[in-house]
Amino acid sequence: GAVGWYAFIFWIGLISYPLARRALPGLADKGYALSRTLGLVIFAYAAWALGSLGVPVSRGLLGIVFGAMTLIGAWQAWAQKDALASEWKSNRRWFVIVELLFLALFVLDLAIRLGNPDLWHPSKGGERPMDFSYFNAVLKSESFPPYDPWLAGGYINYYYYGFVLAGTPLKL
Repeated sequence: GAVGWYAFIFWIGLISYPLARRALPGLADKGYALSRTLGLVIFAYAAWALGSLGVPVSRGLLGIVFGAMTLIGAWQAWAQKDALASEWKSNRRWFVIVELLFLALFVLDLAIRLGNPDLWHPSKGGERPMDFSYFNAVLKSESFPPYDPWLAGGYINYYYYGFVLAGTPLKL
């Protein structure tokens, strides 16, 4: 599972980098270090926006959104192929450093979570039940706002977009 998460986040960052180059031209690395975050936000936002308009959020829809992002990223990469090639030649070391840093932090976070999966009041439970129920509600809902797991027939009246960010790759 961890390898799958890493591969997904790597791929979404790779396909989003040409978009980041267009959106963030003033940055020294043209947004490469932020491309993963940008890609995940675009992916989740597209799913959330479509779900808010009444389009059922299913694996099929998420596959279409991801495929569209891949095609747009490939088109932008082709349009910027000369600039990307020269950037790779001149900044290869920076790209490798960013990748190694992300991998190191990913493994560190994985080790922390494996060592102590409940980081909030291990003896009392804390907010874990609420977080888990909201996360499952986001995964199971076909439209947004998701249903409220604590109030039958209601909708979540709380900040839930973070669960959408984590849930859309999982649902896909």
